[in-house]
Amino acid sequence: MISIYNIKSIQLQYISVILLVSLVCFQMLHGKFGLIIFSILFFVHILIDIRDNTIYYKKNLYPFIFFFFWFLYASIQLLWVQNSTQTMHHYQLLLIGILIIIYVIRIFNSYCRFKLLYKVWGALVLVSLSIAWWEILTGNHLPSSGAFHYGLNDIATFRFYNPNDYSFFLIMSLPIVLYWIKSNYIFKLLGLFMYISIFYIIYLNSTRSLIGIFLITSITFFMRELYLKQTKFLFFSIIFAIVLFAFFNDVIHKAINTVLTLNNEIGGGRGKLTASAFEITTKNPLGVGPGNIEAYMPDTGWKIHNFWLEISSNYGLLVFFGLIFLFIHSLVLLIKNRNNQLNEVLWPILWCTILFIPASTVPSSIFHFNLLWFFLGVLIAATQLIYKNTNHQK
Repeated sequence: MISIYNIKSIQLQYISVILLVSLVCFQMLHGKFGLIIFSILFFVHILIDIRDNTIYYKKNLYPFIFFFFWFLYASIQLLWVQNSTQTMHHYQLLLIGILIIIYVIRIFNSYCRFKLLYKVWGALVLVSLSIAWWEILTGNHLPSSGAFHYGLNDIATFRFYNPNDYSFFLIMSLPIVLYWIKSNYIFKLLGLFMYISIFYIIYLNSTRSLIGIFLITSITFFMRELYLKQTKFLFFSIIFAIVLFAFFNDVIHKAINTVLTLNNEIGGGRGKLTASAFEITTKNPLGVGPGNIEAYMPDTGWKIHNFWLEISSNYGLLVFFGLIFLFIHSLVLLIKNRNNQLNEVLWPILWCTILFIPASTVPSSIFHFNLLWFFLGVLIAATQLIYKNTNHQK
């Protein structure tokens, strides 16, 4: 009989990374099956830590203090705000999200873990894109898709409800794809396939702002490689770009025109949603309570389509500015680390963080996304690794 206490920590780490990233990418962590698997992994890791008497390096305590304060503040809010099914659901999402963050920090604690993360994440993006192409070519969709509700066939949603949500997942995965492109042989070829697919699917899903983010990110990435004098990579990229423009010239031209019409969207419905959410925040600086913002919108049930305003309006300015500080502090650490040996594995996290800031304003709400909490955990794990590496060098 195999006992938990006979499981090698290294074996558990690999199993944990594969299972956790799979649950995140397939948006399954909030379902019964996903929660059961996550609970088992969490419990087993606690037992392993007790067995090995593991002590983790936590010099950067601010993230732990912040998320503890966020949950405590949300708990206190329940004493005075309007309570509803949506309120408690949002509160549960916050609790589960914080547990995901703690667990992610626990398992991504080394150079090798991040390299494994990019391999698994990239492989799962490849799986999702294969399903997305099946959707596009056949007009069929997975049961979780809202494409049938919208009456749309020529879009791809994978396991997400609408095209905006899936496009957000893809744009957040773009740095991982670029990491694959910078690798060798089969990874490079598969990375290029994913790169083209992401561009085409975001274009097909008519996610205008994300098309702009994709194009800016791509230009910045290739300019960075030029600056770093990656001659072979650039030569390969130029040949690839020529072929891409030759076969997708019409799509690229339409995509650019789509981005140029973005002002119409900003000044239209999205602008009104933002103005309403901003007004609610200024009138309720302590927040209206977990998930309650929709009840305060001009038309009850409207989504904000802005993660940052969703946080400020639901949880108040204290939590909002605390989260802003977390991002600024993490960005400063990651940027300072650019010339460090850790940069080889942490640069995709820096790019993901930069992309997250504007991309999180596209979906109606990302609070229920597994990827949100997983990403926050990975971001904090990256900063912990930087602190750990700095401490060892002293």
